[in-house]
Amino acid sequence: LRAATWSEFDLPNALWTIPAERMKRGREHVVPLPRQALALLDELRPLTGAYQLLFPGRGRGDKPRSDTVFLMALRRLGYEGRQTGHGFRHIASTTLNEHGFDENHIEAQLSHVKEGSAVDRDGGCAAGIENRGKALGTESGVASLFLDDRPRPSRPRAVKISKTRYPVNRKAAPLK
Repeated sequence: LRAATWSEFDLPNALWTIPAERMKRGREHVVPLPRQALALLDELRPLTGAYQLLFPGRGRGDKPRSDTVFLMALRRLGYEGRQTGHGFRHIASTTLNEHGFDENHIEAQLSHVKEGSAVDRDGGCAAGIENRGKALGTESGVASLFLDDRPRPSRPRAVKISKTRYPVNRKAAPLK
């Protein structure tokens, strides 16, 4: 996510296509986006849309944030030693399995492709992406399992986003 570029997102079709060179198995990965993710991208666009990257680094902005940026955010939110960025994948898998979602859809969403599976045979392409998207939240709102039922801290700890760090006065290029 930290190295994602705005050009990877097809917001009208609610898809994020991660290029093969950034994936562990060397295969392009298509992620259907739930409405909550689309809303967050809309909020982020005015802050970083003038850059190629969603999360540009502090310097020139052509390199992504440090690989520890999300870990530091979790620390500031009070989750130090209890949660990592990668740990959210495990939480999502466990929760979706507990709620009876199709294991094949869950594994495909996490880019866990079993050797010899239909997804493996078709090269991990977007075949079935519509069904996967519907099953995992684009239409059913399953993302609310994670967003609506989370415990609310009595005093929220926010990570301050400084608008002065990014040139918000520059026009962001429209997404395709």
